This record gives sequence, C-alpha cells and structure tokens, in this order.
Amino acid sequence: MPKIHITKKYKRERKISPKQCSKKSFTIIKLGKKKKAVICCPKGKFKKGKCVVGTKIQSVLTPIGKK
Repeated sequence: MPKIHITKKYKRERKISPKQCSKKSFTIIKLGKKKKAVICCPKGKFKKGKCVVGTKIQSVLTPIGKK
C-alpha cells in the first residue's frame, strides 16, 4: 500500500522508496494538466548524468483544492 503525505498544495502518493533511487536522478514531470510525477533512476544506474536503464515513478503529486 502506498504511503500518502499531505501538504498545503499537494497530496503525495509514494510508489517506491526514495532510498531505491540515485540521489542526483530525481526530477518532476507533468502528467496531464494537474498531476505531476517525481521520477528517478534506480540506485547504481545513473552514470555521467544519465539513467542507463530508464526512470521509475517515485511518487505522484495531486493538487489539493483545485478543480
């Protein structure tokens, strides 16, 4: 079951632990008009500034209070 964290602006639904990702590989992308996703490269697979195996969704951000 995913871990959920609520802030003033977003509901963050964690898909995988950030410990499973390389520290310098995190970035945010848009998923449609409102949602965003934090993506990362698996630990040990981020070399020379690039992910050599493809990124994974670490968490999904959904805005709170917007329609």
